[in-house]
Amino acid sequence: ILTNSPYIFAKEILAFLNIGDWFQQIHANGPKTPIKKPLASAYRHIKYHGRIVMVEDSEKNLVVPKQLGWTTVWFPEQPQTYPLPTHIDYCIQDLASLCDLI
Repeated sequence: ILTNSPYIFAKEILAFLNIGDWFQQIHANGPKTPIKKPLASAYRHIKYHGRIVMVEDSEKNLVVPKQLGWTTVWFPEQPQTYPLPTHIDYCIQDLASLCDLI
């Protein structure tokens, strides 16, 4: 998880949604992550050898992850029309759809 929100908020949301086990790390706003999305430096400090999937409700926050080779999933507040911008791999409308992707 990479969030501009505080760590405790991210933990509470993951627990509420019952998806905390889906994620290996939480990178949250605070002293260890002082730079926020969509700045490229916010993404580049994440070191992981494997598939990284960036799920985001803000389309602009998916540009850099796509440039870094991450799989990008847009979870917009409103249904979107196609074609999607080229930096978006998938567009979902609910968490069940995310389960189908990963």
